[in-house]
Amino acid sequence: MACRSLRIRFFGFSTVAAYAVLLLLSPNPAQAQGVSRNWTDGGVTDNWFDPVNWSPLAVPDATDFLSISFFSAGLNANNIDISGGGRIDVGNTANVTLNTLDVGDFGQGTLSISDGAQMTINAATLGNNGPGNGTVNVGGLSSVLTINGPVIVGNVGWGSLNIDAGNVSSSAGTVGSDFSSVGRVAVDFGGTWAVSNDLYLGFAGAGELDIRAGSQITVGGNAMLADDISGNGRAYVRGVGALWDVAGDLTLADKGSATIEVTDGGTLANTAARLATNTVGSATVLVDGIGSIWDNSGTLTIGEWGQGSIIVSAGAAVENTSATLGEFQDGSAEVTITGAGSRWTNSGAVRIGDDGDAVLNVLDGAAFSSAAADIAYQDGSTATVTADGVGTTWTSTGSLIAGRSGVGTFNITGGAVVSSPSGVVSLSVSSAGSIAVVDGAGSRWEVASGVQVGSGGSGTLNVLNGGTVTNASMVIANGTGSTGAVTVSGVGSLVTVGSNLLVGNAGTGEMTIDTGGATTVGGTTDIGPLGTLTINGGSLTTTSLDNTSGGTFTFTDGTVTVDGGVFNPGGSFSLNGTSTSTLNLKGAGSSSFNNLNVGSTGNATLNVTGGFQLTAADTVIGATGEIVLDGGTLLTDGFTNNSGGTFTFRSGTLTLNGDVYSSNSPLTLPSSGTLSGNGFVSSEINGQFGSTIAAIDGGLTLGDSTSFFGFIHEGTLDVGAESVNLLSRGFAQLGPLTTLLDGTLTSTRGVVLGIGDNLTGRGEVNTRVAAGFGSTIRASGDLSLGDSSSPIGFSSNGVLEIFASTVTLNDSNAVDLGTLTTIGFPGLPPFVGPLPGTLIAANGVNLDFGDNITGYGTVQSPNDPAKPFINNGDIAGNSLTNPITLTGYVKGVGTLDNVIITGTDAPGFSPAAVNRGSVIYDGTLEIELGGLNPGSEFDQLIHVLGAGLADLGGVLDVQFISGFTPSAGDTFEIITATNVVDTFDTLNLPALPGDLLWFVNYGATSVELVSTYSADFDEDGDVDGDDLAAWEGGFGSTAATHSDGDANANALTDGFDFLTWQRQLTNGGTLSAASTTVPEPTTGCMLLMGLTVVVLARRQDKRSREA
Repeated sequence: MACRSLRIRFFGFSTVAAYAVLLLLSPNPAQAQGVSRNWTDGGVTDNWFDPVNWSPLAVPDATDFLSISFFSAGLNANNIDISGGGRIDVGNTANVTLNTLDVGDFGQGTLSISDGAQMTINAATLGNNGPGNGTVNVGGLSSVLTINGPVIVGNVGWGSLNIDAGNVSSSAGTVGSDFSSVGRVAVDFGGTWAVSNDLYLGFAGAGELDIRAGSQITVGGNAMLADDISGNGRAYVRGVGALWDVAGDLTLADKGSATIEVTDGGTLANTAARLATNTVGSATVLVDGIGSIWDNSGTLTIGEWGQGSIIVSAGAAVENTSATLGEFQDGSAEVTITGAGSRWTNSGAVRIGDDGDAVLNVLDGAAFSSAAADIAYQDGSTATVTADGVGTTWTSTGSLIAGRSGVGTFNITGGAVVSSPSGVVSLSVSSAGSIAVVDGAGSRWEVASGVQVGSGGSGTLNVLNGGTVTNASMVIANGTGSTGAVTVSGVGSLVTVGSNLLVGNAGTGEMTIDTGGATTVGGTTDIGPLGTLTINGGSLTTTSLDNTSGGTFTFTDGTVTVDGGVFNPGGSFSLNGTSTSTLNLKGAGSSSFNNLNVGSTGNATLNVTGGFQLTAADTVIGATGEIVLDGGTLLTDGFTNNSGGTFTFRSGTLTLNGDVYSSNSPLTLPSSGTLSGNGFVSSEINGQFGSTIAAIDGGLTLGDSTSFFGFIHEGTLDVGAESVNLLSRGFAQLGPLTTLLDGTLTSTRGVVLGIGDNLTGRGEVNTRVAAGFGSTIRASGDLSLGDSSSPIGFSSNGVLEIFASTVTLNDSNAVDLGTLTTIGFPGLPPFVGPLPGTLIAANGVNLDFGDNITGYGTVQSPNDPAKPFINNGDIAGNSLTNPITLTGYVKGVGTLDNVIITGTDAPGFSPAAVNRGSVIYDGTLEIELGGLNPGSEFDQLIHVLGAGLADLGGVLDVQFISGFTPSAGDTFEIITATNVVDTFDTLNLPALPGDLLWFVNYGATSVELVSTYSADFDEDGDVDGDDLAAWEGGFGSTAATHSDGDANANALTDGFDFLTWQRQLTNGGTLSAASTTVPEPTTGCMLLMGLTVVVLARRQDKRSREA
């Protein structure tokens, strides 16, 4: 079928109305005056002008309404002029092929394609000339308008393309071509327009796209809105499924004004996009509603040379690679992303204010993400970014710089959260004045690595009213000539630095932490030479604080905590608050500076806790100051607290280094507290149970000599090798453990040990010692205890353990030993045998009833009755091989077992019976005789304990008391024993009257003193025949005893002994009946011979004397 050109001309419209009115015109033609005619399929001729082809039969008039409704309509027409609002309806699956189509050339014309009809043309123009108004309606499923060439909707006049469920395609498209033109394309009900090349919208005139739910426009090339200065392009993509898909780039407002609105789930897709590419251009994009998205697969430039703005709201999204806001000097951009779910995703870097000016607002729960982000990129640019509202986020995977070369302002407010790997405020000199503000509870800037405030220029960071900044490290005023200022103020405001904070690196840096603000630093807070750190009501928590470079550290109010590192504020340090200043030094850190002054002019508290060591040359607590030592160490030369301040010692160590601790309040040492060092603590000391006092590198003087509570210690006192002097008006009270290691302990009034208290070591305790019941004194070397000038120099009611040492007890009188004194070391068989110990008491010893001395060794006391060892207790050596040796004058009624007496043994206080075990008598045994009753009138030693051995030796010294004089035959059993061995070496026996003599009878189990005649051989108190019989029985013996007839104790029984018997018999003896018996001749001869020998001997002796 022949294809002809159909040119429909419309006349009758000569005036072009205003753009806004024309957009409201209905796509239906104006009321026509002609006849409705139907094409009858063309018959044979297919000629437009053949009346046979139309019904009613006639050639169409310019005012007729024409309907072509056959599947194949063959038209052969030249120039067709239809005036007065002519209209062509193509329907009923008609298929029409034309060359070109002009709708509304000079008047109003309408082309309607419906009911599955299809029309193919090479080019189309709607509203070609000034008065023209052309409308094309493509409606219904399967209705197709195919334009092989370009289509212009509103060339000079007005044009409308309405696609309702139909499909239109063209090679290119222009909507609103000329400055006076108005063009509008509306796609609805699933309709489509496919543009294979470029699309211009509002090129120089007014152009509008309206893409509604389920409908779409696709552009194979680029799309341009408002290309010319008079251009005004508008595009609306609204509703779920609405799509404008541009394969190439999208340009808005090269010189004119452009607007795009993507709403209610619509989609705009393109490669790169540029807004306001000329200084006179103005472009706005609105993306609104859940599911609405602008998908840029390339870059996005907003305000390239002119004014560009984007609003993303109510859950909509914008996506692109990199983005630039305000690209060139005259360019300006404003972007607002607002509402929960709204997001702008930049997979690349973002420049906000490249060389122009820009504003970015991320609000009310919206999300912004990018790689690196620069706010005010080039010199001369200005840019402001605000992230505001709970749920609002900005996630940057690259550096975030507020003021690279221009002046950038960065606000995080209302609970918004911004995160970036690094952050800079004012990178270069030209960016001076850049500022970042994090304001409001929940507002956070989270920086994974470092933050620089004033890197090369002048930058400010304000963290206010609950805002938070977290980062790995922070430098304020980094470069030479730079300035930086950080202020943290308001309740809940927080800056968290993971590692180090440097205030003033090479520039002038300031950091102020005001009331309610807080800063935590995981590493060191370093104040540079031009740095100033001010704590004015806020808090700083840092591992270390270092001001050794000569910066300024001002602490007026608030709290500073140094945890585990070094605190070096620079030189001397005064802690004084206009309100209250608190310095917490904690952890395994240290600090050393000259003088420390706390609270002299303002309220201040210093807490030293958790192992921290603080060293100061001199420490002063003022009237409104307090130092709390709780787990740390305070090492100071001097310590002064005389103005009413407070020193609270909870735990830790107070070390004095050679000077004076002076306080008008008692020094209380807590249960886990230690006082160490050397110097003078001039105050009452109250050491609680578990506390420790240790003398180190010199002597310590402790306590208050004017107070009865001058020194009360219930903990450990470690004297070591030093000298410790305890001051108190009464006894200084020692605690559970006092140790000496060749040191010296002295006290003005003496020391006392209570129940459970222990004193151990070696050295000297040169003061009165009162060791109470339950106390223990243990020597680990030579130990001297007591005051030799005091009558109560040493007294004990406890335990004294001497081991293999020498313990000297000093007292002007006898020392009082306690419940148990042990001497010697038992050894470690088979490696070390028993070792003896020595107890020395220069003025005697008192061992009271119930008290004991045990072990192996020697008790050295004077062998002087004026300085006796009074034993009313029990003394027991380990054995006679490892005994206890007593060198002094021993008296009392106590027991002895496994004891050697090398001094004097004077049992009892008057005649007494004393129980003993095994005793070796190597000294002097004093026996008092005042009558015949043992124990009450004469001394008796009863060896009934243990082995019960009496090993005799030394001197027996017998004394009469109470005017007693023994009579002949009196017997005194002074010793009874299980076994008596040996004899006394020397006998000191008192003189007896008349011919009475002393006889000592050594029995196997006893020792007796007998007072009788020397010839009373049977010791029955008289001299009689029985004694003669005893003499006779022992006559001639050369090892005779008194009972063998030895009257003169020369171990011989001879005639001299007989003569003594004879004389004493004469002096009062009687011859018993047995003695009157006439002797046998042999006996007589023997007597005669004995008498002869005696006479001769006497004569010879007389001659010898005469010669």
